[in-house]
Amino acid sequence: MTTYRLMAEKTVDLVCARLGVPTPCQTHTQPLTLTPACQWTKPGLAPRVWLQSEPPRDMLLCECEMVPKGAIDSIADAMGMVGDRTDLKAIGLRSRVGKGTCQGVFCGVRMAAYLYNRGMYTGDEGLVDLRAFLKGRWKGIRPVLWGPALAQEELQEALHCGFFCLEL
Repeated sequence: MTTYRLMAEKTVDLVCARLGVPTPCQTHTQPLTLTPACQWTKPGLAPRVWLQSEPPRDMLLCECEMVPKGAIDSIADAMGMVGDRTDLKAIGLRSRVGKGTCQGVFCGVRMAAYLYNRGMYTGDEGLVDLRAFLKGRWKGIRPVLWGPALAQEELQEALHCGFFCLEL
């Protein structure tokens, strides 16, 4: 995010210079506004929110990062209001889903099932999206697999290939 803000600042400064606007970019001094739907990207927020509910009744869809169903509803509703397509990758970019220890092994399947239940997937859309989501998670960990991590990934592949025929 820091790199994007720096790139935005330099771009705005170049555009303003070409247009003759003397006002410098304020990206480095203006904090990004945190909308309710985007608050879930903050590490450690979801567990605090989930644990503060008395008692926690919101079902967890991602146990590693403790992202509840309510967070996914909030994200999906916000994306729907602006016309964005709600899929696993988009939800993962707006939350911590798929970034925990299991790297999407369990929460990816739960999320796809939940999106089917919400009517956001029909036919084989969910399986196609699940395959794309898992490929994105896989490419980041494949180069470092060794020992116990390799065994965990073998389990992941066996689960996804055995249950859903998702050859990665």
